[in-house]
Amino acid sequence: MSVATKETASGIFVASSQKPLPLMGVKVLAEIRGFSSQVTLQQRFRNAEDVPIEAVYVFPLPEASALFALTVETNGRRITGQVQEREQAFATYDDAIRGGHGAVLVDRERPNVFTVSVGNVLPGQEVTVELRWVAELERSGEAVRFVLPTTVAPRYAPLEDRLGVSPTPAEQVNPPISLDVPYGLEFTAWVSHPHGVREIACPSHQVRVKPEDGGFRVQLTSPVVAMDRDLVLLVTPQKLWEPFTRVAKGADGDRFVAATFVPPVSDLAKKEPREFLFLVDCSGSMEGHSLEHAKQALLAALDELTEADTFDILVFGSTVGSLLGASRPADELWRAKAREAVRALEANLGGTELLPALEFLLNRPLDPTRQRVAIVLTDGEISNEQAILELLRSKRERETRVFMVGVGYGPNEFLIRSLARVGLGAAELVHPNEPISPAIMRHLQRARQPLWTDLEVCWQGSDPEWQAPEELAIFAGEPITVYGCFRDGLPSSVELRATCNGEAVTWALPVVAGEAGEDPSLAILAARAAVRTWEEQLSAPRFGGSNRHDRRQEALRERILRLALRYNLASSLTSFVGVEERQEKSNERAPELRRVPTMLTYGWGGITVASTIQAPASTAAVGIGHELLLRKHDFDNLRFCKPSEEDLRRYEDDLGLVNSEPQDPPFAISQELLEWLETHNFSVDRLPAAMAQKPQLLRATIAAVEPLVTVWVLEIWITDGLSRLVCAARKLSKALLLAPALARLLAAVLLLEALERVGKESPQIAPAFAEDIRKLKEKLRVFQREIKKHLRRYGARFDDELATVRKVLEAEHISPFEVIRWHPIPLDSGPAKVY
Repeated sequence: MSVATKETASGIFVASSQKPLPLMGVKVLAEIRGFSSQVTLQQRFRNAEDVPIEAVYVFPLPEASALFALTVETNGRRITGQVQEREQAFATYDDAIRGGHGAVLVDRERPNVFTVSVGNVLPGQEVTVELRWVAELERSGEAVRFVLPTTVAPRYAPLEDRLGVSPTPAEQVNPPISLDVPYGLEFTAWVSHPHGVREIACPSHQVRVKPEDGGFRVQLTSPVVAMDRDLVLLVTPQKLWEPFTRVAKGADGDRFVAATFVPPVSDLAKKEPREFLFLVDCSGSMEGHSLEHAKQALLAALDELTEADTFDILVFGSTVGSLLGASRPADELWRAKAREAVRALEANLGGTELLPALEFLLNRPLDPTRQRVAIVLTDGEISNEQAILELLRSKRERETRVFMVGVGYGPNEFLIRSLARVGLGAAELVHPNEPISPAIMRHLQRARQPLWTDLEVCWQGSDPEWQAPEELAIFAGEPITVYGCFRDGLPSSVELRATCNGEAVTWALPVVAGEAGEDPSLAILAARAAVRTWEEQLSAPRFGGSNRHDRRQEALRERILRLALRYNLASSLTSFVGVEERQEKSNERAPELRRVPTMLTYGWGGITVASTIQAPASTAAVGIGHELLLRKHDFDNLRFCKPSEEDLRRYEDDLGLVNSEPQDPPFAISQELLEWLETHNFSVDRLPAAMAQKPQLLRATIAAVEPLVTVWVLEIWITDGLSRLVCAARKLSKALLLAPALARLLAAVLLLEALERVGKESPQIAPAFAEDIRKLKEKLRVFQREIKKHLRRYGARFDDELATVRKVLEAEHISPFEVIRWHPIPLDSGPAKVY
C-alpha cells in the first residue's frame, strides 16, 4: 500500500495524506574484498504529483563508512556532486533551488546518519541519487562483519537535545517513521578474500551464494526486501588473521601506509581478578528481542566469573539502580541471586538516559585490588552521543575500561563503537538471529588481559605527516590497523611498541616501497581514519586556558576541512552537493516539502511489523511486546472534554512538544470524510449508505483506519513512558493522557464496522474493496489480540476497556472523532521526546 507523508507527523508515525511517496526504491551493490568494502547505493526518486517538490530522506550508513562520491542521474544527464564546506554546500543548494534549477544535497547528521535533499523535482521527473563509500570491516570472532543499515530507529532524546532552534539535535536523527513503506531494498554483493573464503553467512536475511570470478556472488532470495533491519554478512576466511602492510599513492604526492598488527597471545597475560560492572539498558525501546538477548548475555557471563572476581548488575532507563546493591563476590550464592534478578528484568524503565547511568557507574568507588571493567548492553538508540563520549573522556582517570554490546535489529553503531574506542575497550554488535554467548565470552577474555600501556607506533626512516588513530587499545590475537600519511618518502618499517606487566614488547612489520601503486580506497580509508580521529578530539573536554583550547579547536577544524576537501569526503564540516542546471528554469512556484518516512525498525520496543514488501520468511506478521500500563482506577477517572488553549499549551509543555502547523486533516482523516462526519454530528450510522453512493468516501474511510490504529498503538506505548514524568509532575490521572489514544482506537473500530456493513449491504461495490477491508480487519484483529494478551497481566479485558470508553463517550454525548479534533498535535515527534 502506497502511503505518502506530510511535513507534520502523528506520534512517531506519519499519517497517510493521499500524496504519493517520492522514494521509489533503494539498490545496493557491495564489493567485499578482504578486510574492507566498497559500496554503491542508489536511491530512486520520482515526483508523481503535479507540483514541484523537495524530497527529504534521512538514512543510515555504516559508522566506519567513508562517503567519497555523489552522482545524480536525471533526464538522461549524469551530474557529479562536489564536496564543499558545509555552509557553502547549503548555500549552493539553496541558490540553485531559488534559481529554478534542480539540486541534491547530502549532509551528515552523525557518522552513521545522513540526510539527502532532492530539490525542485518537477512533475513526472525521476532522479537517481548514487552514493559510494568504502569502509574498514570489523572482526566478529573468526569472521569479517559487513553491515548495511537500512533504517534509523527512533531515538530517545533528553531535554537538552529537544531545545533550541529547529532542527534540534533530536530532530536531526529522528525522521518520520512508518509501520510500512512502499519502497524496498535490492541487494547484491561480490565477496572475495586474499586468503580464500571458508564460509559466508547471513543471519539477518535469506540469501543465495554462488561462486563467480574467483569469489562469490551473494544475492537476496527475494528481489526486494523491507528496509526495517540491518543486513549482516559474515565472511570467514580460510586462514586466521596475519599481520601485513599495504602502501598506496594518494593526491598531491601523498603516500599512505596501512599497517595491520596482530599481537600474539603472550605468556605475559596473567589472569587477574576483576570487578565486573554490567550496565543493562531496560528502557522501553529494549522490549522484546533486544532485552531477551541482553539477558542471555548476562546469564552466560555469570557462568564465566570466578570466585576471585566481584560483580554488580546496574539497570537503567529514566533512572539507574543496582540489582545487588553493591559489588559482590562472584560466588555461587551471589551468582544465583543475580540469575534470578536477570530473568525477572523487563524493559519498563522509560527513556534511555545513558548519560547519568554511565556517570553513576564511573563515580562508584574503585576497588584498589581489582581493575574495573564495565560491560554495557544496549541498543544505543539515543541522540546525545557526544555528551556521553565527553563524559567518558573526562573520567578516563577513573581507570574503568568500557566494553560495549549492541543488540537489536538496528542498533546505533556509532555510539556503541565510539564508546568502546574512548573507553579503551572493544565493541560487539550481535544480530538477534546470532547467538550472543560467543560475543560476551570474547569480551570477558579481552577484559582479563592486562592493560597494555605506553603504546606507541614508530615509523622507521620517515616521519608521517599524520597518523590515525593516535590512541590505541590492543588485544592479543586481534588485528589493529594504523594508517600513516607521508610526504618525504616511505618508511622502511613500522613498529608497535607497548608495555605489559612492566615488560616492554615490540612488533615490527616491513614496508615495501616498491609496492606503492594507485589504490584510491586505501587513501580514502586513511583519510577517513584521520578525520574521525580529529573529529573525536574536537569534542574532547576543554583543557588549559580558553585561548589555548580555542586555538587547538580551530587548528583541528582546519585539518579536517583540508583533508576532507582533498579526498572528497563527507564529514562534520563538509557536505556533498550536485546541481542540475536547467535552460528552462522553473522558479514560478517554490517546491513543496515531502519528508520521506523510514520504516520502523523491526523489534523496536517489542513491535514487530511485517511490511507489504517481502520480509524474511522467519518474520512474524505482527507482535507488540510493550506493556499497557492501564489500571482500573485510570478508567474510573476517565473523562473526555475539549481542552482549552491553556490546557493545550500546558500539554505541549509537559510533553516537550513542538507546535506544528495545523494538520489538514488530522490523523489522515480526509477533509471529505471529516466534513461528512461533522454534517452528521459525528455519527457513523449512515456512513455505510453514503459510502455505497460515493466510492471516494469509501476510499477515504479505508485510508483513515490503519493510521488511526497504528498511531494509537505507539501513542499508548509512549504514554507509558510519559506517565512517570507528566502525571507525577501534574498529579494528573493517566487517563487524561490516554483519552485521545483510546478515542482513536474506538474511531478506527467504528470506521471498520461501517466498512464491513458496506460489504454486506452493498454487494455490488464490495469486490473492488473487499481485499483492502479484509487486510484492515486482519491488522486490527492482530493488534487487538496482542493487546488483550498484555492487558491480561493486569486482570483487565480489552473488550471491557473499549466498552468503558464507549460508555463514557456516549454518556457525555461526545464522538471519538471530536476527541481526535481536540488533540490535533499529540506527541508530534514522539521518540525524540520520551518513551
